[in-house]
Amino acid sequence: QKQQVPELVRMRHITVRYGNAVILQGIDWTVRAGESWALLGPNGSGKTTLLSLILGDNPQVYTNDVTVFGRPRGSGESVWEIKKHIGWVSPELHLHFNDSATCFEVVVSGFHDTVGLFQTASARQRAVARRWLARFQLLEFAPRPLFSLSAGLQRMVLLARAMVKNPRLLILDEPCQGLHSAHRALFVHAVDALIRAKTVTAIYVTHRPDEVPPSIRRVFQFPANPPARRG
Repeated sequence: QKQQVPELVRMRHITVRYGNAVILQGIDWTVRAGESWALLGPNGSGKTTLLSLILGDNPQVYTNDVTVFGRPRGSGESVWEIKKHIGWVSPELHLHFNDSATCFEVVVSGFHDTVGLFQTASARQRAVARRWLARFQLLEFAPRPLFSLSAGLQRMVLLARAMVKNPRLLILDEPCQGLHSAHRALFVHAVDALIRAKTVTAIYVTHRPDEVPPSIRRVFQFPANPPARRG
């Protein structure tokens, strides 16, 4: 008998509304291990709202049928229990770090989902952080402040940070926003290599179809106009 591929995320009949505005309606979506997805659609079409249901940051998750890593949301799990299996990159993430944080400290903070290093890293964690920095050709920047790097290299450091805990799911929310074309190509190539090597299952959110890593063949297309408002 063929072994069932684990479901990382399962959503059934999802509806999210704020007052009279319906943001998401009747969404059914399943993400299985090894099946990476692109979420495509213009700004304001509901992509970030959908992500917030996975991450547990949206209180409407409890009025919807959302299962993450095999556990229905609302069954007593904490947001932190979910986040420890998720790597996250967004254009705003670096803004949470203080100006003196080195690239090495930023990467190691990924083990704890903190924006700063508040716990001493173990020898193993330090080794893993160095390994990911080396994988993305960033090791020489380890002692330098994150903010001394170009925007593109900062984003690569954040990708290393997302990967250190060997996440089951890598969520990239408009990860190339604000990058010029060479840095965009570098980032997309790095993510593509992770997916091809079956290192991680990714959800890649963007409004630009041309920046989706080539290995991602499953596309969730959000309509330009969200569902109609209801009085």
